[in-house]
Amino acid sequence: MLRRVISKPHRAAEFDHKRTFTSMTNSRTELEAAAGKLISAIQKEWHSEAGAPESAASEAVMHSAHELLQASKSGSLATVIGSGSVSSYLGNRWVQEHPRVVPYIAALEAAC
Repeated sequence: MLRRVISKPHRAAEFDHKRTFTSMTNSRTELEAAAGKLISAIQKEWHSEAGAPESAASEAVMHSAHELLQASKSGSLATVIGSGSVSSYLGNRWVQEHPRVVPYIAALEAAC
């Protein structure tokens, strides 16, 4: 015979959970959000190319974009990009071949 156990959550745990959730959402900067949206746009390009030879280049660009996200979190985005641009960091040719990501690159650069 199975017994059903019903327990009430501890109020302090509820409070801590809500506080943690709130602080996590508030800690995400505009720069990090822009980097995340760029990654999402690149992933869409990569998924649309699945199985095609050019998907390998899109996957590499996606990994580079993740590096940009990590740099934005640590405050070192300018160091990672150097004297170039986000487009040059990702690869100008790839960016030209995938114009749907350009607005997201512009948003990331504007947030810097």
